[in-house]
Amino acid sequence: MPALKYVLAGVFALLLVGAAVGVADPFYAPPTAEPVDASDAPRDMAVDALDATAHGDYRVDWAVSCDDRDWYERDGQCVFQRYHVEHSEREYIADNGAPFGGVGPDVYASEAGYAAYNASSGEHVASSAVLLWDNRVFNKSRIADAVVALNATVTETRGNGTVVLTVENDRLVYGIASNALPNPERPPDGFEGALTLRVDAETGWLQRVTTTTRYPTENATGSTTYYYDRWGNTTVERPSGADRAPLAWLRDAINWEYRP
Repeated sequence: MPALKYVLAGVFALLLVGAAVGVADPFYAPPTAEPVDASDAPRDMAVDALDATAHGDYRVDWAVSCDDRDWYERDGQCVFQRYHVEHSEREYIADNGAPFGGVGPDVYASEAGYAAYNASSGEHVASSAVLLWDNRVFNKSRIADAVVALNATVTETRGNGTVVLTVENDRLVYGIASNALPNPERPPDGFEGALTLRVDAETGWLQRVTTTTRYPTENATGSTTYYYDRWGNTTVERPSGADRAPLAWLRDAINWEYRP
């Protein structure tokens, strides 16, 4: 089958060329994150702070209310997962397991594929080129869109080098809690919610996003906080055990381009 041999050789050569030069637009660069201007109006600051999470490089801890003190704690909340995010290279790592409370393997993701692995042992668990980059956990730009769409009131409090922004809109908070943004339904009667952002007054970078909810049928208040830090100082490398799926090799070879 000499003809087939030449065809396969040609495909292999194209993959090598693609790996070297790619097929993506060489003039394209992903958007960059910009810090907040602390002199802006409160709602503008809130929108800009949330939008920055769609494009920045940072680390973020996802913390929740809990009673399990074996988890890593921040301000009385338990860290469920920690993410290392490099939007500029379109990669992130999600740390699960001890000392965090997440269930399941650790995760590495890029625009070319997804891999689950065990960070402590370097053992490969699974990989896929179908489950691609999904930044909805730490990308809060949908909340920014909802702040504008719902014309939410935002107030500010300054002190100790920070700007605390309080977003007053129960429907917005209910949409966050029910994962129904950008068009949330009206909350049930008696629902109470709060959304607060904390921004570093000097650098303009977002530090925290906290949602607090109380449902009329519950006696307790629940809260979730995302702690952001290391803005512009976070890099992600493919870890040991995060093996590529076969299709992901092809995506990498042709420099498959993800555009946020």
